[in-house]
Amino acid sequence: NSGEIIRMLSVEFGGGGGGHSGAAGLILRRETSKEKLKKRILEIIREIRGLK
Repeated sequence: NSGEIIRMLSVEFGGGGGGHSGAAGLILRRETSKEKLKKRILEIIREIRGLK
């Protein structure tokens, strides 16, 4: 469910405040194709997990 993924991303990126939330918004707006978006979100999640 893409809504869940985006909610998850919002939580991971610190929701409203953090420096990353703007970047997440830009990525989501830039990616129009759902497949590309899904792939990008998975990459982002992998990167986030790598940082933790």
